[in-house]
Amino acid sequence: PQGLRKTVKRRTFKAIMALVNTVAEVAEAMDHHPDIFIHEWNRVTFTIITHSERAVTDRDLALARKVEAVISPSASRS
Repeated sequence: PQGLRKTVKRRTFKAIMALVNTVAEVAEAMDHHPDIFIHEWNRVTFTIITHSERAVTDRDLALARKVEAVISPSASRS
């Protein structure tokens, strides 16, 4: 299963790390955690799937909406 995947680019490594930390706070509050892959120093890919179900669940969709809300306001800085 692939899950829900979103790749984001920012201008600096520091900006990517700030985004990762914000998403981590959201995920921790939901007790539902995405896979996070930082690559090319200024990109991050978030993958959301319920591993135990081997499928996308309602919890995954809820987390994806919250992650998108974190990403979207700063999309102009991509």
